[in-house]
Amino acid sequence: MEELIFFESIDKTLEDFYLQIEHKARKIIVDFGDLNINPQFLNFMLKLQRISNNSSIELYFIISNEESLKLLMTQGYKKYFNIIKTRKEYENLKIYSKYQIYLYDDNDYSLNLIEDILIREGFKVKIDNENGFESIKDGKVDCKVIILDFNKNILEKIEVIKKIKNRSENIAIILMVNENAVEKGLETMKYGVEEVIKKPFKRDEFLNTVKRIIIENDLKDENQRLIDKVIKREAELSKLYSNLENELKLASDIQQNIMPPKKNLFKDYEIEYLFEPSQDIGGDFCDILSLDDNKFAVVFADISGHGIPASLLSSMLKVYIMNYAYQNTNTNHLMELLNEEIIKVFPKGKFVSLFYLIIDTETNKMRYCKASQENALFYSHNNNEIIELKTEGQVLGLFSKKLFPEAVHFEEKEIEFNVMDRLLLFTDGITEAENNSEEYYGIDRLKGVVWNNINDPEILQKIRQDLKNFTNLNRLEDDLTLLTIRRIANN
Repeated sequence: MEELIFFESIDKTLEDFYLQIEHKARKIIVDFGDLNINPQFLNFMLKLQRISNNSSIELYFIISNEESLKLLMTQGYKKYFNIIKTRKEYENLKIYSKYQIYLYDDNDYSLNLIEDILIREGFKVKIDNENGFESIKDGKVDCKVIILDFNKNILEKIEVIKKIKNRSENIAIILMVNENAVEKGLETMKYGVEEVIKKPFKRDEFLNTVKRIIIENDLKDENQRLIDKVIKREAELSKLYSNLENELKLASDIQQNIMPPKKNLFKDYEIEYLFEPSQDIGGDFCDILSLDDNKFAVVFADISGHGIPASLLSSMLKVYIMNYAYQNTNTNHLMELLNEEIIKVFPKGKFVSLFYLIIDTETNKMRYCKASQENALFYSHNNNEIIELKTEGQVLGLFSKKLFPEAVHFEEKEIEFNVMDRLLLFTDGITEAENNSEEYYGIDRLKGVVWNNINDPEILQKIRQDLKNFTNLNRLEDDLTLLTIRRIANN
């Protein structure tokens, strides 16, 4: 359990601190705001830190005062306290706190500078001099990333790099080089080094490089985990079952497990979806992400194709979204990032249409962007009408913005989400379904069913039943997915 305490006075804050300990809090954030941290407050911070250590509580201090923050950081207090400037910075810490980085440099100034940059961003950092790197005998290290100064003892360091990469390709290595060592550094990329950064460097570019490499390695790990899981599952299935139907059923269960619960509630927003793949397992995919206490996002995607290949690609898409969504609050920016990753990783000829939205429950506004996905249907209770939500955006995985900057554009729009309003997302498996006369179900018929059942809690089932009556089929030729969001009145 995580608790936030706003500083009022030393006595009051200490009282609140003990109260949270009694309530079994496992993580406490004390917000000092813009307060000037003098020796009296520093002693108070030390007291809170001792109490938290004895109680096995993770403690963070938010200090917005620039002078106090600079003083604490430059005088080494960061080794004793978890100090952050804003609540947003704390949220970033939670994202990157699971990543361990080893930093090797003989230059104390450079070592402390890079350590401070990484710690401020939330990474766990272990520092050592360059001899510490060269003393790694068997290539065994327990971290995600190694950042190494690469300006002397180059041959010895190359041998250690080879040992590390032979043991585990998933440990990323970043070399920091001076001008005269750039060429030697670039040569090490044939041994698996991920990046070479020339000193002096820009802080933001350095951080973006570290984050990108970590995300890429996470994707490799997740893809390998999925492959291992599939291989393991196939081996189990070959022993336990003798027909493909049972194998597909188990694969379907795996896919269902990576999907969110069918019914969800976030503040005063009800979210529900219906998912019916055409072959027990399919390429349609949806997810619901809690971005923070007041915002949630919905992902609604259709991967080209059907069956197990499309299902595996949907799992990969989920990994990309989880890596990028929490750091990108603009829906169209997320689309651009996903587009480049899909081009890079997905097999040729595989594309993704996607609708992505973020709802802020404080402002009750929804921002959205779509990539060649069907227009969403939005019912405005105040205007008593159904409108189609359209934005510019092409299918993901077709054109790279790096190569075709003018051809790739994703548009973000915003709309108010009032009480009793309802949103419906759907895949083309609905509107393109045909009856015996080769007539399409179509958007107009779908709008009619939505209009007639706009306040019905079973609206998704009503749409599915009408579709079944129209096609006279229990199972469609294409995957079928529906998702609705409705804002209800506060109780």
